[in-house]
Amino acid sequence: MSAETPMFVFVGSPTRRADLKALVDDRGWFMHDAPEDALMGTLAQVITFFPDAVVIEDTGEGTGHEVVMHLESIHYTPLFLLTDKPELWETAGGAFAAVLPLRTKGYEVLDALRALLLDAEPAWA
Repeated sequence: MSAETPMFVFVGSPTRRADLKALVDDRGWFMHDAPEDALMGTLAQVITFFPDAVVIEDTGEGTGHEVVMHLESIHYTPLFLLTDKPELWETAGGAFAAVLPLRTKGYEVLDALRALLLDAEPAWA
């Protein structure tokens, strides 16, 4: 894909998923998710679609941490972590992860993703 029509995988809450999905559809982007089995579904989508990024929301469950651990084992980047506790997300081997606070609005997440892919500053920064 490109910075104009990115494709990413989302791991997180149904509320954030619905918010991002509406924004992604409006922009003509592509978002995959696996609400039934986040770990195996995300890994399958990364291997199948090779998305531009994986966005992981800190929901307080261990699934996001498991996804990060497995993605690091295949040296997959970039990762976006939506968390207020980045210190709890140790990244083995120095994998790149952009960290945004949980309060980050959906459009800001997408702007940051696009900016990263363009190697530029987000519009709202």
